[in-house]
Parts: sequence; structure tokens; C-alpha cells
Amino acid sequence: MFLQPNPKNYHAQYPNINRHWSPKSEDFAGGDSLLTALSRGWKVGHTVVREEHWHAGVRLVCVYRFTLRKGDIEINMPVIGNPYVMRMLYMEPFEIIGEDATEASEQKIS
Repeated sequence: MFLQPNPKNYHAQYPNINRHWSPKSEDFAGGDSLLTALSRGWKVGHTVVREEHWHAGVRLVCVYRFTLRKGDIEINMPVIGNPYVMRMLYMEPFEIIGEDATEASEQKIS
């Protein structure tokens, strides 16, 4: 199932900012790239994967992996958590699946 949230519902005022993102140019996207995609008609998947990345064991950065679809094109957009992303996740009926990226990496190596 794919949702088409209305970016205007998140009180994000970016009238002149359009932020293109491509997995070929950047490993992670910002909330502004997600906002641009939604305002351009991309639909977002119901399930979001949450990855926890701990830096020096004390600073947590969460990455949320969104699946976006427009027509026949589907992409995976990893977005760094920020207040805009948290508001979107709170306001829409997403299923959030958690994953500790450190543990996942160790399991893949073993």
C-alpha cells in the first residue's frame, strides 16, 4: 500500500527550495528531499525501516528508509531523521520497523 501525504500538512515552509536526491550522488537524503519528492507527486510506502547508527557509542543518528513510487518507478530513499521526518511519521499511519544498523552489520559479517 502506498500513501500520498500532503506536504502542506507538516507546516514546512520551503517556497523556493527544491532538493533533488539521487542514490548515485548521495548515500542519504534530508527531509527537504523527501518533501520535494512528495510535492512532485511521489507516493510513499506504508512500511518504513528505522536504522539506528551510534557514533562513538554516545550519539544516535536514525535513518528512515522510505520506499517511494511514481508510476512504474520505485526507489528506496534513506532519510536522516529530523523534526520534519518525525512529524511526518507521527501524523501518517506508517508501520515502522526498527533495526540496529550495528547489529545488522555484524550479523552480515558472521
